Amino acid sequence: MVKIENATLYNDDCFNVFKKIPDESVDLIVTDPPYGISAGNTYHNPNEAKWDKFKDSEFIEFTTKWLLEAYRVLKPTGSCWFFFGPTKIHEIFEAVHSTEFINNLDNWAIYARESGRGTTKKLKSLREDIFHLTKSKTYQWNSVEYLRKVIAPYKMKGGIKRGWDYGPDGKTPLRFTSLGNIMAFSSECQFDEKSQKKGTVCDIASGLPLKFDGYPSDVTFFVNPSYNNKFDKAIHSCQKPILLLSMLIMISSREGETVLDPFFGSGSCAVAAKICDRKFIGFERELGTFTSAVKFIKDFPYETAEKYIQNHASSSEKGFRFGQDKRLVCKKDCTT
Repeated sequence: MVKIENATLYNDDCFNVFKKIPDESVDLIVTDPPYGISAGNTYHNPNEAKWDKFKDSEFIEFTTKWLLEAYRVLKPTGSCWFFFGPTKIHEIFEAVHSTEFINNLDNWAIYARESGRGTTKKLKSLREDIFHLTKSKTYQWNSVEYLRKVIAPYKMKGGIKRGWDYGPDGKTPLRFTSLGNIMAFSSECQFDEKSQKKGTVCDIASGLPLKFDGYPSDVTFFVNPSYNNKFDKAIHSCQKPILLLSMLIMISSREGETVLDPFFGSGSCAVAAKICDRKFIGFERELGTFTSAVKFIKDFPYETAEKYIQNHASSSEKGFRFGQDKRLVCKKDCTT
């Protein structure tokens, strides 16, 4: 076990450590469990690639087992957000239905990746799904908004702007808007303002290419963590963006509460929890991944990342430093 400020990290199998977690003691679970698609982690020992391989019904049994433990440790108002591959949707539904979790399909979100997995006889996968599970209908929810460029600025009678204002350049129309169920976001290599901007995506409305210009837009993607990214440095092949994890944490927990990730991999969820002023508990079985994650968490440039998140997301949590009641009005604070 390793302690880093408010984070407690275990290098052990999740089912061994779950036994140490008391009933109804965790406020939120955000996790990226094995997908059952034989994925590997190219950043470490080839022997560690076996963590995602399952035979026959093993994947359903494994998923059901950890979800039952997640249900046990969550508080009655707690939530569980977990990523999964859409090709396993049948198995995922079967596992969820065998627990007492409520599957909030209204919050079935999509993480749209900048790059995906290509195959010979399948469409390239550019999505990863995120389920929102709760123990009751009285789950905690703090609406999260982010700064977005207004593609078609709307004015009311008399020329009054509706819900938007101009950015620092006096020309770009910007507004804070709620998250959609397709979580798509662009940034300059996630946090690094000096990094080279990467590629384009297609605007589904016009068919024209949209640049990764660092501004939230109508159709953009979270930039994947990468080996040469100063902030979201990839140490695991399945690593998720810290901004995305921070948004999920802000939606379903409050400052000072406890976030659990039973498959914490790169440690990105621990970093996001620290940025959002939450306590963190994490389990990671593979020693090489665990060692790299501990270093990543310790060395992460928190000050710069916090500034980036402050400029892109805010929570309805009162008094929280990323709360909507703390931010300046859009006219003065529409910077990216």
